[in-house]
Amino acid sequence: MKRNLLLLLRLLSLLVFIGFTLFIVSVPISASFLSIKPPSINNVKIELVNDTLIANASYSIVDNGFYDLQDVSISVALYTLNHILITSTQIGFPHEEITIKAHSSYEGTISVKFNLNQLTQLNVIEELKKDRAAYLEVSASGRYGFGLFVFNTIYSNKFSFALPIEGIKLSFTENQSLGITSIQSSNNYLTIKLAASLDYNGTISLNQTQISGYALNNNIKVFTFNSSIPKLVPGKNIILLEMFIPDNNVKQLLFNDLKLKIFYQIESGAFFISDSIDYLWEHPLNLSINNFEFNYLNSNNINLVATITLNNYINYDFNITAQLKIFDNSNNIILKSLNFSYIIKGLTNNQIDLEMTLSNVYHGMVLRCELYLLSPFKLDTPIAVETFIMP
Repeated sequence: MKRNLLLLLRLLSLLVFIGFTLFIVSVPISASFLSIKPPSINNVKIELVNDTLIANASYSIVDNGFYDLQDVSISVALYTLNHILITSTQIGFPHEEITIKAHSSYEGTISVKFNLNQLTQLNVIEELKKDRAAYLEVSASGRYGFGLFVFNTIYSNKFSFALPIEGIKLSFTENQSLGITSIQSSNNYLTIKLAASLDYNGTISLNQTQISGYALNNNIKVFTFNSSIPKLVPGKNIILLEMFIPDNNVKQLLFNDLKLKIFYQIESGAFFISDSIDYLWEHPLNLSINNFEFNYLNSNNINLVATITLNNYINYDFNITAQLKIFDNSNNIILKSLNFSYIIKGLTNNQIDLEMTLSNVYHGMVLRCELYLLSPFKLDTPIAVETFIMP
C-alpha cells in the first residue's frame, strides 16, 4: 500500500515537473506567435478639425500562442526620416483593460492627432513634403502565462505616402469670357464674377476654404480677387471668383489681351499654400466705330449715320449706356454728346446704328469721333476713337 502510494506520489511529482517544464518552455514560444497587424494606409480615415488633422484607423493583435494576453498596452508613433517625432498615442493598460484570449485576435481603433500649427513651426510639414515618407512604429506590451511573464513586441516600417492636403491648383477655362457671370460697377471699382476651378489632389475635404490673390501685368497690379468655398473636395472644384478692378484698369482688361502673372493663396484653418500661374487674359469685349454714311442737307449741315459694332464674348446679356462726341481737327466740339442705351446680347456681334445731324461742317474737314461708356461702368477715357474726312 505504502509502495503504491509512494509510486503514485512519484508519478504525480513527475507529472508536475514535466508540466512545469513544458510551461517554462512554451511561454517564450507562445510569445513568438504574437503579431500586430497595423492599419492599411488605404483604410485610414482622415478628417480636419480646426487646426488638427485626425487619422482614425483600425488594427488587430493576433495571439496564436497558448496563453491569454493581459494588461495589453499599445503605442503608435510616427517619425520623419530624420527621426523627429511627428505624433504619438497610446491605448490600453493602465487606462483601459485589454485582454486577448489564446488563439484569437483583438480588433481595435486608434486615433492619431496632428497639430498642424505645431508641425509647421517645427518645419515637420516641409520635411514630409520633401521626403514623402515616414517611419511608423507600433509597439505592444503586456503579460501572459497566467500573468507571470512580460512580453514586448515592436512593428517598425518605413512607408511612402501622398500628403492628405496638397496639390491645389487654380485654373480658368480656355476662353475665360465664357466664365464671366456678372459685371457691376461701384465705389471706383468694377466687380466681375468669374468661374474658375481648383484642382485638388488631396485625400480629405477642406471646410470653409478661402482663396485670395492678385494679378500683375508688366509688374503693375491690375486686379485683386477672392472667394469663399464652403467645402473643397478632392478632384476638380468649380468656384466663383469675385474680381475687383480699379477704374483705371477697366479699359485694358475689357478690351485688350493681357499676359498676366496671377498670385494666389489658399487657407483652410491652419492649412496654407501660395502659388502663382501665368495666364493669357483674353478681352471679353471688342468695340469699334465704322460704316460712316453721309447725306448733305445743305451747305453747312449733314445727316450722319455711324455704325457701332460691339462683339460680346460673354455668355449673357447686359445693358450699356454710352455717349458719342465729335470734334474737329482743332478739338472744337462739333457734336457735344449723343447718349444712347442698348441691350448687348451675349456671344453676339451687336450692331448699333446712330443717326445725327452735324452743323458747320464742310468738304475735306477732318473729324474725330469718340465713344464713351457710361454704364454699367463709367470710363473717363474713350473706349473707341475713329477719325474720318468729310467727303
